[in-house]
Amino acid sequence: MEIIDFPGQPAIGFVADSKIKVEDIDTLAKIVEEKIQKFDRIGVYVEMEDFKGITLEALVEDVKKFFPKLSYFKKKAVVCPDSILVRIGEKLGSLFPGIEVRHFQPGEEAAAKKWVVD
Repeated sequence: MEIIDFPGQPAIGFVADSKIKVEDIDTLAKIVEEKIQKFDRIGVYVEMEDFKGITLEALVEDVKKFFPKLSYFKKKAVVCPDSILVRIGEKLGSLFPGIEVRHFQPGEEAAAKKWVVD
């Protein structure tokens, strides 16, 4: 996983180009904490063109660390080819009405980054 910096902006970002592990969730949690100290709500930007999945341990850690903070998230931009994961993600996004989820195609990274911080 590679972190994408949004310095001074209400957003975090990362490239999910390998299997996400607990260490990755811990890194993201630190960045989220820093951002919510500065901003009321933040956006999340994710590039998933070569996503390899998430370990069960990381998934559990993700839920533990981020579910209590859902009210701080306003938008999620996901950049990846159209796939079943996109459709599932959009449906799951509707379970959390305070978070707007939007899909972008590869090549639309700049638009996705702009949208997530607006």
